[in-house]
Amino acid sequence: MDVQRVKFCLGRTVRFEGAEYIFTGCIMRQGDKCFHFQAELKDVKAQSSLVIADLAKVEEVTLLYA
Repeated sequence: MDVQRVKFCLGRTVRFEGAEYIFTGCIMRQGDKCFHFQAELKDVKAQSSLVIADLAKVEEVTLLYA
């Protein structure tokens, strides 16, 4: 996911490593030479599970309505 899509995707369903999560937040950390962006993901099936993942590896889920 691109950083510019973060505000749009907050509270929406996203996919990470083949599983679906609710995108609940974005974390920005300063490294030695650059910034690192991480996604805070809440598991859809296990409500008490929280995953911190590399934002670039998170994919938007697009819903197609007929």
